[in-house]
Amino acid sequence: MEALQAEGATVDGMRVIVRLAPELTQKSRRTRKRFLSRLVRNLRDALETEGVTGTVQSRWDQIVLDVEPGSDVSFLGRVFGVASYSQVPLTVPAELDAIVAAGVEVYGDRVQGRTYAVRTKRSGRHPFTSQDVSVQLGAALNHLGKVDLGSPDVVVPVEVRDHEARIYEEKTPGPGGLPLGVEGRAVCLISGGFDSAVAAWMMLNRGVELDYVFCNLAGPAFERSVLQVTKVLTDRWSYG
Repeated sequence: MEALQAEGATVDGMRVIVRLAPELTQKSRRTRKRFLSRLVRNLRDALETEGVTGTVQSRWDQIVLDVEPGSDVSFLGRVFGVASYSQVPLTVPAELDAIVAAGVEVYGDRVQGRTYAVRTKRSGRHPFTSQDVSVQLGAALNHLGKVDLGSPDVVVPVEVRDHEARIYEEKTPGPGGLPLGVEGRAVCLISGGFDSAVAAWMMLNRGVELDYVFCNLAGPAFERSVLQVTKVLTDRWSYG
């Protein structure tokens, strides 16, 4: 780790990359900008609600969160509009040697005795190609595991953007869909059955904010059970 820090590796704090759901990226520029703005607002509300200190930076094709080290960001898997997210243990200069060293530092133990594949994405002008990164990092890990480009046990993801390179953790899926609030507001009739809760979740997934209406026809115990379900929907799936 000391060698990486000497080469300019970023290790302070914890960075998380949030990838946009495909539906957002397919919208017109104007609509995409509006949806992205709403998603950023919802993510900031999620941070505040979950008691996580951090910042949210919007980029055209992804969102960057910088939070305190050790923060639990599993709530990102419940924010509509998120396709997936990954922690970024290290950010290094966009230099081939530094990228290889960082990749070995982060993934050396994980590929031990297992099959692996390096996947590299690159944008900007560099004296090396994406294939160069994948080949050299793969070669550096080869004494620890075995390359399998078809169905590896471990994927080693690397992204090079202009002057920096990121070594990702594996992707954690999000719920996809549209950011809550982009499709207006509706009233949802909710009962003690399974169907109404699922229907509510599906509407939230389509970006619709909900007001819940409950008609109590069976007494206090029935009311409590319905409120428990509704509380899950409002507290854990309605950021923003």
